[in-house]
Amino acid sequence: MEKELLFRRQFIIGKNIDNKLNWNKTQLSNELVLYNHKDLNIEIEENDETKFILLGFAVDPDHISWSNSDIIKNIAKKSRNFKSMAELTINLGGRWLIIFDRDNELKILTDPASLRRLFYTKNNELLIGSSIAIINYYKEQNLSKDPKLLKFINSKFYRINEDEWYIDGTIYDNIFKVLPNTYLDVIKRKTFRFWIDIDKTGYEENIKRVADILVNEIKALYSRTDNVFLSISSGLDSRIMLGAIHKANLDIKAFVSTMNFLTEKSSDVYIPKKILSDYGEELIILNNLEELREDFLDIYERSIESARKLPKNLTIQAIYDRFDNPYIITGNVAEVIAHDFDKDDAKDGAELSKLIGIPKDIDYFNKYLDQWLDSIKPLLEEHEDIIPMKLFRWEIITGNWGTLYQAESDIANEEFPPFNNREIFLRFWQASLEKNCGKHEVYIDVLKLLDEKLLNYPINPLNRKEKITKFLKNNISHTNYMRLRNLLKS
Repeated sequence: MEKELLFRRQFIIGKNIDNKLNWNKTQLSNELVLYNHKDLNIEIEENDETKFILLGFAVDPDHISWSNSDIIKNIAKKSRNFKSMAELTINLGGRWLIIFDRDNELKILTDPASLRRLFYTKNNELLIGSSIAIINYYKEQNLSKDPKLLKFINSKFYRINEDEWYIDGTIYDNIFKVLPNTYLDVIKRKTFRFWIDIDKTGYEENIKRVADILVNEIKALYSRTDNVFLSISSGLDSRIMLGAIHKANLDIKAFVSTMNFLTEKSSDVYIPKKILSDYGEELIILNNLEELREDFLDIYERSIESARKLPKNLTIQAIYDRFDNPYIITGNVAEVIAHDFDKDDAKDGAELSKLIGIPKDIDYFNKYLDQWLDSIKPLLEEHEDIIPMKLFRWEIITGNWGTLYQAESDIANEEFPPFNNREIFLRFWQASLEKNCGKHEVYIDVLKLLDEKLLNYPINPLNRKEKITKFLKNNISHTNYMRLRNLLKS
């Protein structure tokens, strides 16, 4: 069990490191070697003096029949340099990273939300890996002793917000994370910002293109395997996924996890059940979930740093027990388009912390958020239509907290969130900006194109407590709402 599950779907890169886990080995330039777990797909293609390595899985919505191998071959064939390689990934979905390897140039690019996570050490021995845990497995790193950091990670705010994080640094002095819209220059041991533009089109064209991408991504995955399931709830994000599956005319079963607190009367259970019954489809209900077993928990905690043990994490073990290493379609990372902050911009890190809702007495992130605000200034000067707080949600919120559950789930399944596509993100941004509307309005219009009948069923109906929460959220500032939320949960 340990050999199969420890660091499942992970990798490590280093110089003169032993193959302690007996993994697949690939030689890189600069005397570096890559080791990857057998369940982490790897495809290698060479063009002239450049090696292109795809880790994870990618789907091309414009070439449904293409495999991972076909995709990296096309990239290798058409790439003139790293910049052109990055541009060729504009429409790719999946969870992937690509290594671009020449004698004097070694760079790593991640998927749009950095769901295929990438960590590295800045000083001393170079180690690059898929988690903090695997870097520490090869060489133990020093935990930070910064009193401000320790105050944060021991705070109620940190616990209530499920380990949300706001910078590319970690709780270790020498381990850093590559966030969305940046790539890692391995030789310089530094990340650099990049941006890829798309053509400007009208609202209707944008949402139609998004709908087509979602359908074709799912078709592309299903052309490779039928071991695919949909994680569903009463929410709009997973409803869109169901609509895309219907539009693709595919037989993909859906499931809902009760997480041991939902009941038959919970909207996240009875609404999916009603929908699928009306469509003559089956809903799998994962109920009476077993507490994390000692053997499973041991490997789980060793594989992912600070692995959470929340009710939803019980679903991971249930999937491992009841399914056979499936792909799970989710509506995750849809929040990239959302904007519920009180302002579009912040003048400095302290104000940005306030907008997030971080308590006044926690100022650890302020100087780092100052640096982030400085780093986006050139981008904002070139692109006046970029809203800084939307970019913050994409890069900082999604790129950190938004990647945790996928990494935790790797022990049991490969998550496939079709929304994780750069072209989708940018077209959603264009659409919401043109109509000056939020996520909900744009997503409703996408669902109409996929399966309008699904709008006949309630979307996230609210109970009494949730109605009060929504009223407060809509009638007080986001900052004050977060303060009140944290107070009530503490």
